Amino acid sequence: ISLVAIMVLEGAQCWNSKNVDSLDSGHYVSFVAQKLNGHDEYNVSWIKYDDMGVNPITLMDSYKESIEVLFEYIGKNAYMLFYELIDLENLVKASKEYLLQEANNQSDYLL
Repeated sequence: ISLVAIMVLEGAQCWNSKNVDSLDSGHYVSFVAQKLNGHDEYNVSWIKYDDMGVNPITLMDSYKESIEVLFEYIGKNAYMLFYELIDLENLVKASKEYLLQEANNQSDYLL
């Protein structure tokens, strides 16, 4: 691993209770990031798992909705956070190779 890396949030487990100060009642809600494009770390959709909800599994399509819900839960009730360590040097190299491959696949021009 290089010295140039970032941590990207991949998931969270949060405590959900009507009484924030109480550990006597409540349950856990989980969030998982689903990458929509393997080469774009920012293109994610969040999935909410809540076994007490009307819909136990909810796909949050909207970026705005995802941010609002994540801040609401994680900001107040985060229990465990799961991160992926991204080596920026390898990411840049992989992105460059991907872009060159995509360019080579274009029929309008050749590299």
